[in-house]
Amino acid sequence: MLAHIKLNNIFFSLLALWLIVGMFFGPLYLIFIPITALLLLRKNYFLELLLGFWFILILSDSVIFNLSFAKTFKPIFILLVAFCLIVRHRDFFQFKNRIFLSFLPFIVWSFFVIAFSNDVLVCFQKTLSYSLILLVVPYFSIWAIENEKENFFRGVIWFGAFIIIGCLIYALFSGESAFLEGRFRGFFGNANAIGIFSMLLFIFFELSLSYSKGLFSKYEKWFLYFLILGILLYSQTRSAIFAVTIYLFFSRVYSILPIAGIAIIASIAFFYQDILGLLEKAVFLFNLEEFFRWETLAQGSGRTQAWKHAMKEINSSFSSFTFGQGFNYTENLFKEDFRVLSQKGHLGNAHQSFLTFWLDTGIIGLILYCVAFLTLFFRMARKSVLAFPIFYAIVFSVSFESWLTASLNPFTILFIMILTVLSLGKENKEELVEENPVST
Repeated sequence: MLAHIKLNNIFFSLLALWLIVGMFFGPLYLIFIPITALLLLRKNYFLELLLGFWFILILSDSVIFNLSFAKTFKPIFILLVAFCLIVRHRDFFQFKNRIFLSFLPFIVWSFFVIAFSNDVLVCFQKTLSYSLILLVVPYFSIWAIENEKENFFRGVIWFGAFIIIGCLIYALFSGESAFLEGRFRGFFGNANAIGIFSMLLFIFFELSLSYSKGLFSKYEKWFLYFLILGILLYSQTRSAIFAVTIYLFFSRVYSILPIAGIAIIASIAFFYQDILGLLEKAVFLFNLEEFFRWETLAQGSGRTQAWKHAMKEINSSFSSFTFGQGFNYTENLFKEDFRVLSQKGHLGNAHQSFLTFWLDTGIIGLILYCVAFLTLFFRMARKSVLAFPIFYAIVFSVSFESWLTASLNPFTILFIMILTVLSLGKENKEELVEENPVST
């Protein structure tokens, strides 16, 4: 990793300047960051721009007060970059963005639903940002893959590793603030956040290795596996740990016999209660009750209360069931009812992406999103044996967290990069990496 940072020292120095200006020089960041970002765009440094945007999104998830500038700046960043890209790069309109086109019916419907929102301005901003990230990230990613080749994969993974190490360094100097209720969170907002981040980074890492075993040396691979999985376990994020376990299991099954994966999924659905019983016995047999916080598992750390509350609101009227009230409605709803829900043991949001989509965009929006989501993965399954294992892992994760419904977070952008790589398929494999792999 040190060699990678040294090789890209100008880029990392630029990120350090963004951080320093944002933390200590007040509103100057509103001038400095856009100017430098536009210079990157002008020089076609799309990989650096993509990583820079990801960096801003990571900072925006932090509870550190001095990093609050990133929350203010992130919608400006995506709007500025998208506008300049559309205006300046003529080939942008020649680029067939399969991911954006798949979600286009959902996006159109989401703009229509703004009419039902109680906060039209914020709802419009969030709908627009969701549209733009689906528009911009695949373009940047494919351009970087085609022009940077192996640097795209190495750049994303080493940058993710850099963030994780940054969290560990932060913990050395900040003490207890790097932990929340005994669970490691680094400088992220909570432990679940760094857990989801590690889970998605691990999937991206595995996906990159499926395109070329020579992207990393043997020692780099061991280091990355140890670092990413280690921080995942350290965060004790149960949904992310199980998602990685699901991915690892099915990726191996599908590589041997794909039809067996479908049979296993059907068996799990049929014998769900029996499997839960075996899981409980295993947890107590190996004395892992404290690690998995077994006393809160039955209620999902208050999630069942949140899901009941969400369904109650969905069924409260025909309009809520069918149309929703636009992006940001779920967040406002749970803020308004925070006191009542906290007394029932729930803290936070809906903790379920599909329920959040339903609340925000109604049953029509949920169906449109799920159709696009499923269609993409079925198409990708014809190109990559890892498509369905990744699908199962992501679906499990978003069934317990709402990260997929927000565009400007550190997770959705990485998920879109995963989708972009999957969409390229086998026919592009040979073009993705250089002829001379990284030596061991």
